Amino acid sequence: MVDVGQPAPDFTTQDQNQETLTLSQFKGKKNVVLSAHVFSFTGG
Repeated sequence: MVDVGQPAPDFTTQDQNQETLTLSQFKGKKNVVLSAHVFSFTGG
């Protein structure tokens, strides 16, 4: 768990084009917004 105001831990994921991204590659360059959409685009 991360406390409010603390940096998020680094992680690696894929974007919509299946390209690999890491959170750290944006540090000091761009703002990043993390958004989770549970059950989006599913029948649930």
